[in-house]
Amino acid sequence: MFASDIKLNCFKKFNVSLYNSGFFYSSEKNEGVDKDIINEIMKRNKCQYDISVMPRIRIWKSLENGSLDLSTSGIQNKERDKFAFFINYIKLKNYIILKKELNFHSWQEFLNNKNLKIGVIRGFKHGEADKWLEILNKENRVIENVDHNALYDSFINHKFDVTIGHPMTFQFYFKNINGLSNLVNVEDWNIDELPIKHGIILSKKVFSPEEYEKWKNIVNDIISDGTMFKILKKYFSAKEAREIVIEKN
Repeated sequence: MFASDIKLNCFKKFNVSLYNSGFFYSSEKNEGVDKDIINEIMKRNKCQYDISVMPRIRIWKSLENGSLDLSTSGIQNKERDKFAFFINYIKLKNYIILKKELNFHSWQEFLNNKNLKIGVIRGFKHGEADKWLEILNKENRVIENVDHNALYDSFINHKFDVTIGHPMTFQFYFKNINGLSNLVNVEDWNIDELPIKHGIILSKKVFSPEEYEKWKNIVNDIISDGTMFKILKKYFSAKEAREIVIEKN
């Protein structure tokens, strides 16, 4: 049986939550990669679903307690494996976005400038950067924000000096905040770190391992038949889309 022959068990009207995160999803524009992939999954399987928008930290808690069925663009780790299944569809490298007047190019240099602060999203994981954020947090130099809209609003209003982002977010805000791209540099402070995979998140309180396998097959179909690439090309160049899309799970 081909994966495309497998259909989801639409055993309920699924509640899906997205979050404001640039090209992942923008509630202001009501569009984004995450909305597109959810729509594609549900269209192929004729499932009923409701989409809501929540802060990221609330999404994780709701997935854990089973009040939310699924979400998108999640990063897998051991802690989250306890309550969720993950099905990846893209990979993204994190970069540092810093004001041009700041003349340093590494975490250690930033750490040594005690009067400077960094802005992040509450509840996010940042790969290799997290070990530096742990140190900075102890020095009260980490400013948490509820979502990317709040993050970039705080950034342009000088609430902090540096932030972390990947092309899905910073390219969106460079495009939509006039002049922002001319005021900052984008640098890679974790040269050896590989791009981080992001995927569909299914609550284990709602989905069985068998249902997870069906969802994984559907997402793999969307990747292998070129649909995921077409979705990404709505927001990125063909070259960028090829770099972002992953192989099958």
